Amino acid sequence: MPAIQMTRLRIQVARLLEHFNQPENFARALGELLDFYSDRARRPGRMATLQPIQKQYRVHPAVLKQITDDLAPVCRVQPEAAEALADRLWRDDHFEPRLLAAGILALLPENETDVISQRLLAWAKAGEDRILIDALLKKASSQLMQTKPKVFRKIISTWLKDASIQQQSIGLRALTLYILLIPPDLFPDVFHLITPLPVKPTSYLLNDLEALIAALYEHSPGETLFYIEQVAAKRQTPDLQRLLRGCVNIVNDADWETLRALIS
Repeated sequence: MPAIQMTRLRIQVARLLEHFNQPENFARALGELLDFYSDRARRPGRMATLQPIQKQYRVHPAVLKQITDDLAPVCRVQPEAAEALADRLWRDDHFEPRLLAAGILALLPENETDVISQRLLAWAKAGEDRILIDALLKKASSQLMQTKPKVFRKIISTWLKDASIQQQSIGLRALTLYILLIPPDLFPDVFHLITPLPVKPTSYLLNDLEALIAALYEHSPGETLFYIEQVAAKRQTPDLQRLLRGCVNIVNDADWETLRALIS
Protein backbone atom coordinates (compact mmCIF):
# COMPACT_ATOMS: atom_id res chain seq x y z
CA MET A 1 0.00 0.00 0.00
CA PRO A 2 1.44 3.41 -0.94
CA ALA A 3 1.87 5.93 1.86
CA ILE A 4 -1.16 8.19 2.24
CA GLN A 5 -0.38 11.74 1.20
CA MET A 6 -3.47 13.74 2.10
CA THR A 7 -3.07 16.30 -0.67
CA ARG A 8 -2.90 13.58 -3.31
CA LEU A 9 -5.80 11.68 -1.69
CA ARG A 10 -8.01 14.77 -1.71
CA ILE A 11 -7.29 15.29 -5.41
CA GLN A 12 -8.07 11.63 -6.13
CA VAL A 13 -11.35 11.82 -4.20
CA ALA A 14 -12.31 15.05 -5.98
CA ARG A 15 -11.85 13.24 -9.30
CA LEU A 16 -13.91 10.35 -7.98
CA LEU A 17 -16.79 12.67 -7.11
CA GLU A 18 -16.91 13.88 -10.69
CA HIS A 19 -18.77 10.60 -11.32
CA PHE A 20 -21.30 11.16 -8.51
CA ASN A 21 -24.24 11.19 -10.93
CA GLN A 22 -22.92 8.17 -12.82
CA PRO A 23 -23.17 5.19 -10.43
CA GLU A 24 -21.45 2.68 -12.71
CA ASN A 25 -18.55 5.01 -13.45
CA PHE A 26 -18.30 5.96 -9.77
CA ALA A 27 -18.19 2.30 -8.73
CA ARG A 28 -15.48 1.55 -11.25
CA ALA A 29 -13.40 4.61 -10.25
CA LEU A 30 -13.91 3.80 -6.57
CA GLY A 31 -12.63 0.27 -7.13
CA GLU A 32 -9.53 1.64 -8.83
CA LEU A 33 -8.91 4.11 -6.00
CA LEU A 34 -9.37 1.48 -3.29
CA ASP A 35 -7.18 -0.94 -5.21
CA PHE A 36 -4.47 1.75 -5.37
CA TYR A 37 -4.49 2.01 -1.57
CA SER A 38 -5.07 -1.69 -0.97
CA ASP A 39 -2.88 -3.29 1.68
CA ARG A 40 -2.51 -6.79 0.31
CA ALA A 41 0.05 -7.76 2.94
CA ARG A 42 -2.28 -7.03 5.85
CA ARG A 43 -3.74 -10.04 7.62
CA PRO A 44 -7.54 -10.15 7.51
CA GLY A 45 -7.98 -10.73 11.25
CA ARG A 46 -11.30 -11.57 12.88
CA MET A 47 -13.46 -10.07 10.10
CA ALA A 48 -12.63 -13.09 7.94
CA THR A 49 -13.97 -15.46 10.61
CA LEU A 50 -17.55 -14.31 9.91
CA GLN A 51 -19.72 -15.70 7.15
CA PRO A 52 -20.18 -14.88 4.39
CA ILE A 53 -16.59 -13.83 3.81
CA GLN A 54 -16.45 -10.62 1.82
CA LYS A 55 -13.60 -9.67 -0.44
CA GLN A 56 -11.82 -6.63 0.94
CA TYR A 57 -9.38 -4.03 -0.32
CA ARG A 58 -8.15 -3.54 3.27
CA VAL A 59 -7.46 0.15 2.87
CA HIS A 60 -6.47 2.46 5.71
CA PRO A 61 -9.57 3.99 7.42
CA ALA A 62 -8.33 7.46 6.42
CA VAL A 63 -9.15 6.68 2.78
CA LEU A 64 -12.78 5.83 3.44
CA LYS A 65 -13.09 8.77 5.83
CA GLN A 66 -11.90 11.22 3.18
CA ILE A 67 -14.36 9.80 0.64
CA THR A 68 -17.22 9.99 3.16
CA ASP A 69 -16.33 13.53 4.25
CA ASP A 70 -16.29 14.77 0.67
CA LEU A 71 -19.47 12.89 -0.21
CA ALA A 72 -21.45 14.41 2.68
CA PRO A 73 -22.31 17.84 1.24
CA VAL A 74 -23.06 16.42 -2.20
CA CYS A 75 -25.44 13.77 -0.78
CA ARG A 76 -27.39 16.42 1.09
CA VAL A 77 -27.81 18.57 -2.02
CA GLN A 78 -28.51 15.70 -4.44
CA PRO A 79 -30.31 13.01 -2.40
CA GLU A 80 -31.82 11.20 -5.39
CA ALA A 81 -28.42 10.77 -7.02
CA ALA A 82 -27.02 9.68 -3.65
CA GLU A 83 -29.71 7.01 -3.33
CA ALA A 84 -28.93 5.65 -6.80
CA LEU A 85 -25.24 5.58 -5.96
CA ALA A 86 -25.87 3.79 -2.66
CA ASP A 87 -27.94 1.14 -4.44
CA ARG A 88 -25.13 0.52 -6.91
CA LEU A 89 -22.42 0.34 -4.25
CA TRP A 90 -24.48 -2.05 -2.14
CA ARG A 91 -24.40 -4.50 -5.06
CA ASP A 92 -20.60 -4.45 -5.13
CA ASP A 93 -18.74 -7.65 -4.32
CA HIS A 94 -16.25 -5.94 -1.98
CA PHE A 95 -16.80 -4.94 1.64
CA GLU A 96 -15.64 -1.32 1.47
CA PRO A 97 -18.00 -0.06 -1.27
CA ARG A 98 -20.92 -1.68 0.53
CA LEU A 99 -19.81 -0.05 3.78
CA LEU A 100 -19.74 3.25 1.92
CA ALA A 101 -23.29 2.57 0.67
CA ALA A 102 -24.44 2.17 4.27
CA GLY A 103 -22.69 5.40 5.16
CA ILE A 104 -24.48 7.28 2.38
CA LEU A 105 -27.81 6.57 4.11
CA ALA A 106 -26.61 8.53 7.13
CA LEU A 107 -25.66 11.45 4.86
CA LEU A 108 -29.13 11.90 3.37
CA PRO A 109 -31.28 14.89 4.40
CA GLU A 110 -33.74 14.50 7.30
CA ASN A 111 -36.72 14.34 4.94
CA GLU A 112 -35.42 11.10 3.38
CA THR A 113 -36.63 8.90 6.24
CA ASP A 114 -38.71 6.70 3.93
CA VAL A 115 -35.70 6.00 1.71
CA ILE A 116 -33.58 5.01 4.71
CA SER A 117 -36.35 2.73 6.02
CA GLN A 118 -36.79 1.04 2.65
CA ARG A 119 -33.08 0.38 2.29
CA LEU A 120 -32.82 -0.99 5.84
CA LEU A 121 -35.58 -3.52 5.21
CA ALA A 122 -34.22 -4.43 1.77
CA TRP A 123 -30.54 -4.70 2.73
CA ALA A 124 -30.57 -6.19 6.23
CA LYS A 125 -31.21 -9.79 5.29
CA ALA A 126 -30.19 -13.19 6.59
CA GLY A 127 -26.94 -14.41 5.07
CA GLU A 128 -25.29 -10.99 4.88
CA ASP A 129 -21.96 -10.29 6.58
CA ARG A 130 -22.77 -9.54 10.23
CA ILE A 131 -20.16 -6.78 10.45
CA LEU A 132 -21.65 -5.10 7.40
CA ILE A 133 -25.22 -5.34 8.72
CA ASP A 134 -24.17 -4.01 12.13
CA ALA A 135 -22.49 -1.05 10.41
CA LEU A 136 -25.65 -0.48 8.37
CA LEU A 137 -27.79 -0.59 11.52
CA LYS A 138 -25.52 1.82 13.37
CA LYS A 139 -25.31 4.36 10.57
CA ALA A 140 -29.00 4.29 9.62
CA SER A 141 -30.32 4.13 13.20
CA SER A 142 -28.53 7.31 14.20
CA GLN A 143 -30.25 9.15 11.35
CA LEU A 144 -33.69 7.68 12.05
CA MET A 145 -33.49 8.21 15.81
CA GLN A 146 -32.79 11.90 15.30
CA THR A 147 -35.85 12.40 13.14
CA LYS A 148 -38.42 9.59 13.45
CA PRO A 149 -37.63 7.09 16.23
CA LYS A 150 -41.08 5.53 15.91
CA VAL A 151 -40.29 4.59 12.32
CA PHE A 152 -37.16 2.76 13.48
CA ARG A 153 -39.25 1.08 16.19
CA LYS A 154 -41.67 -0.19 13.52
CA ILE A 155 -38.79 -1.63 11.49
CA ILE A 156 -37.41 -3.37 14.56
CA SER A 157 -40.83 -4.83 15.32
CA THR A 158 -41.01 -6.20 11.78
CA TRP A 159 -37.69 -8.01 12.24
CA LEU A 160 -38.56 -9.34 15.69
CA LYS A 161 -41.85 -10.81 14.42
CA ASP A 162 -40.19 -12.50 11.45
CA ALA A 163 -40.24 -16.29 11.46
CA SER A 164 -36.51 -16.36 10.63
CA ILE A 165 -34.23 -16.39 13.67
CA GLN A 166 -31.60 -14.64 11.53
CA GLN A 167 -34.02 -11.73 11.05
CA GLN A 168 -34.86 -11.81 14.75
CA SER A 169 -31.15 -11.53 15.46
CA ILE A 170 -30.96 -8.41 13.29
CA GLY A 171 -33.97 -7.06 15.17
CA LEU A 172 -32.35 -7.64 18.56
CA ARG A 173 -29.13 -5.94 17.50
CA ALA A 174 -31.13 -3.01 16.13
CA LEU A 175 -33.15 -2.86 19.35
CA THR A 176 -29.92 -2.61 21.35
CA LEU A 177 -28.98 0.46 19.31
CA TYR A 178 -32.52 1.80 19.77
CA ILE A 179 -32.13 1.56 23.55
CA LEU A 180 -28.84 3.44 23.49
CA LEU A 181 -30.43 6.31 21.52
CA ILE A 182 -34.01 6.24 22.78
CA PRO A 183 -35.78 9.29 24.22
CA PRO A 184 -36.80 8.68 27.87
CA ASP A 185 -40.53 8.81 27.09
CA LEU A 186 -40.26 5.84 24.72
CA PHE A 187 -38.21 3.56 26.98
CA PRO A 188 -41.12 1.68 28.64
CA ASP A 189 -42.23 0.50 25.21
CA VAL A 190 -38.97 -1.44 24.78
CA PHE A 191 -40.23 -4.20 27.07
CA HIS A 192 -43.33 -4.62 24.88
CA LEU A 193 -41.06 -5.18 21.90
CA ILE A 194 -38.86 -7.77 23.56
CA THR A 195 -41.38 -9.67 25.74
CA PRO A 196 -42.37 -12.46 23.30
CA LEU A 197 -38.78 -13.49 22.53
CA PRO A 198 -36.86 -14.63 25.62
CA VAL A 199 -39.54 -17.03 26.89
CA LYS A 200 -38.23 -19.68 24.48
CA PRO A 201 -34.91 -18.30 23.24
CA THR A 202 -32.86 -20.35 20.83
CA SER A 203 -29.11 -20.79 21.23
CA TYR A 204 -28.62 -18.71 18.07
CA LEU A 205 -30.07 -15.63 19.80
CA LEU A 206 -28.47 -15.91 23.24
CA ASN A 207 -25.54 -13.55 22.62
CA ASP A 208 -27.84 -10.97 21.06
CA LEU A 209 -30.27 -11.24 23.97
CA GLU A 210 -27.50 -10.87 26.53
CA ALA A 211 -26.22 -7.73 24.78
CA LEU A 212 -29.76 -6.37 24.70
CA ILE A 213 -30.40 -7.06 28.39
CA ALA A 214 -27.05 -5.45 29.25
CA ALA A 215 -28.17 -2.29 27.40
CA LEU A 216 -31.53 -2.39 29.21
CA TYR A 217 -29.85 -2.81 32.58
CA GLU A 218 -27.49 0.09 31.94
CA HIS A 219 -30.48 2.28 31.04
CA SER A 220 -32.78 1.16 33.90
CA PRO A 221 -31.47 -1.49 36.36
CA GLY A 222 -34.69 -1.74 38.40
CA GLU A 223 -37.04 -2.23 35.46
CA THR A 224 -34.66 -4.68 33.82
CA LEU A 225 -34.29 -6.81 36.95
CA PHE A 226 -38.06 -6.92 37.33
CA TYR A 227 -38.34 -8.00 33.71
CA ILE A 228 -35.75 -10.76 34.21
CA GLU A 229 -37.71 -11.99 37.24
CA GLN A 230 -40.87 -12.20 35.12
CA VAL A 231 -39.06 -14.17 32.44
CA ALA A 232 -37.50 -16.50 35.03
CA ALA A 233 -40.92 -17.25 36.50
CA LYS A 234 -41.96 -18.98 33.28
CA ARG A 235 -41.11 -22.58 32.50
CA GLN A 236 -37.35 -22.61 32.11
CA THR A 237 -35.95 -24.32 29.06
CA PRO A 238 -32.20 -25.12 28.89
CA ASP A 239 -31.66 -22.12 26.60
CA LEU A 240 -33.55 -19.83 28.96
CA GLN A 241 -31.43 -21.08 31.86
CA ARG A 242 -28.28 -20.31 29.86
CA LEU A 243 -29.61 -16.81 29.19
CA LEU A 244 -30.28 -16.24 32.89
CA ARG A 245 -26.81 -17.49 33.81
CA GLY A 246 -25.34 -15.06 31.30
CA CYS A 247 -27.28 -12.21 32.91
CA VAL A 248 -25.44 -12.84 36.19
CA ASN A 249 -22.39 -11.22 34.63
CA ILE A 250 -24.42 -8.16 33.61
CA VAL A 251 -25.88 -6.99 36.93
CA ASN A 252 -24.09 -5.11 39.70
CA ASP A 253 -23.18 -6.55 43.11
CA ALA A 254 -26.41 -5.34 44.71
CA ASP A 255 -28.56 -7.37 42.28
CA TRP A 256 -26.22 -10.35 41.94
CA GLU A 257 -27.76 -12.41 44.76
CA THR A 258 -31.28 -11.73 43.51
CA LEU A 259 -30.42 -13.03 40.06
CA ARG A 260 -28.51 -15.99 41.39
CA ALA A 261 -31.61 -17.02 43.35
CA LEU A 262 -33.64 -17.06 40.15
CA ILE A 263 -31.49 -19.74 38.56
CA SER A 264 -30.64 -21.84 41.60
